[in-house]
Amino acid sequence: MSARSFIVVLDAGHGGELAVGGSSANRANGPNGLREKDLTLDLVRRVRSLLAPELHIILTRDEDRNLSLIRRAGIARDNDAALFLSLHFDGASDPRVDRTQAWVARNAPAATRRFAGLVANEVARAAGIAAALPAQRDLGVLLPQRLGSHTEACLIEIACLTNPAQAARLERDSYRQELAAALANAVRMQLNESAASALQSPAGVIDEALDNQQAMIYSPKAPRDSVKEIEDKRADDRAVWSYCPKGFQIDEPEALVYFHGNDNYVTASLSGGVIKPRPPSWAPKSLGKLNAGIVYGFDKTDGLLHQPIELLPEVGVGRTGKFWADEPAGKLVNAAALGDMIDNCLDRLSKLSKPSGSAKYLSKKIQTSDLKRLFVMGHSGGTVPLNKAASNTVVLNVVSDLVPFDRSFSEKTDPYFDFCKHWDAKGRLGNGEKSSRFISFYGPPSPDMGPMGSAAAKTGSTLFHKLITPVAKAGLGFTANMEPVRVPQRPGKDGSIPAISWPGTDVIYIDHHTDNPAVWKKDPSDPAGKKLILVKAEKPPSATNLDGIRDALKSNYKALFIFTNVAHDLIPLAFMPLILEYKRNP
Repeated sequence: MSARSFIVVLDAGHGGELAVGGSSANRANGPNGLREKDLTLDLVRRVRSLLAPELHIILTRDEDRNLSLIRRAGIARDNDAALFLSLHFDGASDPRVDRTQAWVARNAPAATRRFAGLVANEVARAAGIAAALPAQRDLGVLLPQRLGSHTEACLIEIACLTNPAQAARLERDSYRQELAAALANAVRMQLNESAASALQSPAGVIDEALDNQQAMIYSPKAPRDSVKEIEDKRADDRAVWSYCPKGFQIDEPEALVYFHGNDNYVTASLSGGVIKPRPPSWAPKSLGKLNAGIVYGFDKTDGLLHQPIELLPEVGVGRTGKFWADEPAGKLVNAAALGDMIDNCLDRLSKLSKPSGSAKYLSKKIQTSDLKRLFVMGHSGGTVPLNKAASNTVVLNVVSDLVPFDRSFSEKTDPYFDFCKHWDAKGRLGNGEKSSRFISFYGPPSPDMGPMGSAAAKTGSTLFHKLITPVAKAGLGFTANMEPVRVPQRPGKDGSIPAISWPGTDVIYIDHHTDNPAVWKKDPSDPAGKKLILVKAEKPPSATNLDGIRDALKSNYKALFIFTNVAHDLIPLAFMPLILEYKRNP
């Protein structure tokens, strides 16, 4: 199946001189005389020109006339359209307001919401406006009963025509063409994904109910987003291990997405009542470490204060043997991908029966828009997709804890900075119940995170330094302690442990020392003796050793940077539970 086999209906909002069947002739007007109905017609013609060589494009109107809302939607139904996109411009009583807003029908499926997210993000980027999550409302052209049964329909308010600066830009032919290109790009991405989904359903692939809390979900969006490799992909390549804690509160739901390192796998099977790792066939056998995501202990969160639905998408080494850092196709490559993956998994969990009977893993369907909080974490190579997720639409709209564990690749820290800037601008960066927070646990392999003698620290280019740079120099101007708080404190001469004096700053920098340290030794495979290897500690730090970190997490810091000598693979095992066990400030 190719994109060329799909039909797309483009609807230029309004038109004519009279209101017809719920459709007004014109609604928004610019201070320079531009009219919404003229702009929408101009744009659908431009989008048609961009897409016509590859798609079958139908316009609801190609002249200045008005159609009823039923008729507009009916054109999509009569032509069995794959997509219906209605273009509009917004208006506001305050001329300073400018916004981009996409709309879908209430209870729209995940694919439709993904389409709306793509449209909103592409248009907002071209218009220079911050994108918002698609909103739900049963608008006349979006009603499912008026559209085809398989039609994905979105209405987009491109920008506020009443904003003088926006209206002035819309006078320019080049700017209109940029908006048209953004709309065309969103259509292409959605249809490519639809074509991909048709190829991603090999016979016999079904979700697996492993036990009453664990399941394997084979989501078409987990994790790779490249159409080029679809035909060469297997079901294991898009597996998501999920866990539903016994204490999960579906009326105030939280979700956790965890991107693991390069050499662990989430695939598993139930054999003789025992859940066993089942490495995907494409995994390089040379690694010799093919574990399931269960090794991270995410199936042991029952009893913690926060008990979110846990989703571990497969982010291991690809079939080519390349790591995440070398394999762009493995990244979450667009702003809607993470939310779409979560929605897809939640939808499947609401339909999948537990092995014990007819009860479903989720008692009702929930979506990202229902989430009270989102935890997004990544470890080692998994921080490559985490880096993409930091600027994902859902992370910028749902209250989130963003946590890289020992980031060991050189991806840019800009998305993490933008995450902090975004939530700080809302006045919601910190430890409040409705606040987001950035937390980084890192060791020597993460020189770009914070101070600790790295070259980046000396030049002031770590993420830590960017956050405390004055606003005038494109920083956020946060206050921070420049000398690390040692956790735990060194014993005094009398053997007692002094109390920690916590600084009253925006950002805190901690130097943590485990009581089960890892050791660096010479690599026996290096005859010159210049190469060192990390001999991992056999167990995580003791509970007492972590008390200081608990205290820091309970405080109202906007961002935390914890430099630790906990062994690389033990860092998420040691610190992830701490993030899920503390109570927020009201």
